[in-house]
Amino acid sequence: MDQLTPELRNMFAEQLFGAFVENGENGVFVVRADASIAYVNQAMGKLLAYDIDAFIGRPFLDFWATEFKALGEERYQARIAGAEPPKRYDIEMIRKDGLRLPVEVTAYRILFEGVAADAIVVRDISEHRRLEAELRNALKQSRELSSVVETSFDAIVITDSEGLITYVNKSWQALNGWASEEVVGKVTPRVIKSGRQNSSFYRVFWQTIKAGSSARLDVTNRRKDGSEYFAELIVMPLKDDQGLITGFAGFQHDVTARHQVEQSLFEAKEFAEHIIDSANAMVVVLDNTGAIEVFNKRAEAITGYTKADLQGKNWFEVLAPRERYPDVWHVFEDYQKRGIVLQQFENPILTKDGRELMIAWTNSELNQGGQTVGTISFGMDITDRKKTEAQLLTINQELQRFKDLMVGRELKMIELKKEVELLRAGQSGHLHAQTDIASK
Repeated sequence: MDQLTPELRNMFAEQLFGAFVENGENGVFVVRADASIAYVNQAMGKLLAYDIDAFIGRPFLDFWATEFKALGEERYQARIAGAEPPKRYDIEMIRKDGLRLPVEVTAYRILFEGVAADAIVVRDISEHRRLEAELRNALKQSRELSSVVETSFDAIVITDSEGLITYVNKSWQALNGWASEEVVGKVTPRVIKSGRQNSSFYRVFWQTIKAGSSARLDVTNRRKDGSEYFAELIVMPLKDDQGLITGFAGFQHDVTARHQVEQSLFEAKEFAEHIIDSANAMVVVLDNTGAIEVFNKRAEAITGYTKADLQGKNWFEVLAPRERYPDVWHVFEDYQKRGIVLQQFENPILTKDGRELMIAWTNSELNQGGQTVGTISFGMDITDRKKTEAQLLTINQELQRFKDLMVGRELKMIELKKEVELLRAGQSGHLHAQTDIASK
């Protein structure tokens, strides 16, 4: 376990207390199978102007604008059923002050506390929406593509109402490896389709944009040379003065690096949780107040408590009550005052059924931004070992008493032997004296 301690500590700190989740500008929340929110980071609270506690336990769709709730429910149920609906899409959420906030949501299936759940990343796209509106207005006022569009860092493709490509800018050509003269008037954007997304994925996409709405999605595209990349794609309809759709404008850029980072973070979290739950030792994470944050399966088996029984409760109040174990509380209070963590420590705990067990702990600090935010501890049940040690001590004490008794008896025997010899010597001298008198 000593070899696993640093690895587990680093993974746990990176995933649950790391900058990506806790200090990032994107909101993150985790949704359980019953659609209730199990976890929210600080950024999510700031985006919607709620305290963190206001989210926990509530249905995640409570924060969706009404017209987007059906879409959220549909895609959530599809993910639970094992389908692959678009992971990234745009909605509007309702802030505490009642204002609508346009956001991009990205959903991942992860393991949270050992159970399948949704991790949803929320990004504020208010500024992006404003820029889209400005560009839409510019395109509506003039059909001539400006030099700004031509040299944009975003890859831009424009099609007619049937999807035939009518224009691609330099960034699109560089990203996909196709020259303008190879695609304009000849093919649709299907030329870069990778086949990674199924037909239902594209059917939902086309239904959205043909209905006159913009669509945002993540896709895997294929370049002319056959290589693939992850792209964020935004498509909006182009309309004439009568509101009829005359074509579509698509903006995409390569987000492979971002996708890999996001995926690796969530995979690392799943891997860390798997290691923690499969460890042959108790793994317990406490915050600075003693509240339980992590409680693995081995800990459940040893104590009789489930993770749900103890989540957020004070470890010491439940398993080491002050009136019974004041010495344990003294160590905890000393840590709170001085910030000193005992790396090795043994103490008794009470199980759910009232049994007392002795646990040997290996403890490490969890740090974030140079500050200690809690401890991670690995515990081994040494109750049987302690009983054996006590029995051996009793046996040794009995042996010592027996040894002392035998030594005492030996000493007495030696003294008796000496007395006998003295008596014999005395009697012998008396007889010699009587013999001498008689001879005279």
